[in-house]
Amino acid sequence: MIRGETLAERRLHSDLYHLICTLNEESDPCATTKIMKWLDQHKRLASFEKYLLYRSEDSGQTPLHLLVEYDYHGAIPLLIENARGAVNLSDNDGNNPLDSGLIFCQVSLIAVKMLIEANPEALRPPRGEEHIVSKRLPIHCACSALYLRFDIIAMLLEKYPEGAKVVWKGRLPINWACTVELNLDVWNLLIERYPESVYVHSTALSKDLRSYYRCDKVIRVLQDAIIGGYSANVCQVIVSAFPESTLIKDENGILPLHLCIRHFTNFENRGNRLEVFLLLLNSAPQFVCDDAEAKTTAKMLMSTCNEDTGLLLLHQSAANRHFSLTVLEFLNAAYPSSVSKVDGCGMLPFHYACLNPDATVDALMMLLLLYPESIAANNIGYKS
Repeated sequence: MIRGETLAERRLHSDLYHLICTLNEESDPCATTKIMKWLDQHKRLASFEKYLLYRSEDSGQTPLHLLVEYDYHGAIPLLIENARGAVNLSDNDGNNPLDSGLIFCQVSLIAVKMLIEANPEALRPPRGEEHIVSKRLPIHCACSALYLRFDIIAMLLEKYPEGAKVVWKGRLPINWACTVELNLDVWNLLIERYPESVYVHSTALSKDLRSYYRCDKVIRVLQDAIIGGYSANVCQVIVSAFPESTLIKDENGILPLHLCIRHFTNFENRGNRLEVFLLLLNSAPQFVCDDAEAKTTAKMLMSTCNEDTGLLLLHQSAANRHFSLTVLEFLNAAYPSSVSKVDGCGMLPFHYACLNPDATVDALMMLLLLYPESIAANNIGYKS
């Protein structure tokens, strides 16, 4: 309610609000045109702005809330042009038009762009609340909606990337997204913007995911993440919440680890696939292969050799931060001769492990035990 208005004035200034409601109820195909016509006919009135800033007594919504909700985005620029303050007016739930549209999935990408252009500061936290906010930002609204809109979330992060790092009610945007919908694209995007969220907030992420989904629903998601080449951090979130998912075979009897190995033959995004492989192997060291499966695994591992550099999977793994005794034992069992293979620079897996600050002493000693010649001083890689 605008201060100082009489009841009669309020009824008068509700005309635009009720016109929008009526057009929506009637599903009028020319609704936007009629709203634009009304705005044009009344714009010369001295009280024109009061029509645009009218707030319903029942919901607290304004005409702009309704334009966003019903996607009459053609009329949004004209309304904002004549009443810029409308973008900040809150309804009875404390949501401005942008927040309301995002929460209830009733806003188009075009409308979001218009609202952000009118008030870009809405994406940022208030001064003094850069990391933890008392009132949610648009990114929190979008990530806690019943349906996650990748296009809108991507645009919000493009306009304000730091939004992925802001906490509201103890949760990051990725946490909120995990409580709403299994959407790998959105999860991947949010984690890509703030990779540390997987580790800093790992317990909270795992708890949120496990609280909202059953294991049998997530199993397929782990396989989809592997096949789709999603980041190792996304797989980490799934595996941390559901460790048992790494041990369950798909409809073809294939374990997630072996599914990952099969995709090593695709050299695209190879570094990430290696991270996923090591994550799965370290998460479930009790993998057991029958003879037929072991032969298939060995064949696949041998086919991962990079012909240009001579790098085998063991070379690459030995240089990775996730290299462990578990990884070495699995790769050696599948492809025993790999410990003695040199790459194009004359480097053995042992030499890569020596240069890896995260390699364990146990893994180094096992490499020497499997191939004592690794320490030969005349080796090119050792000298370098």
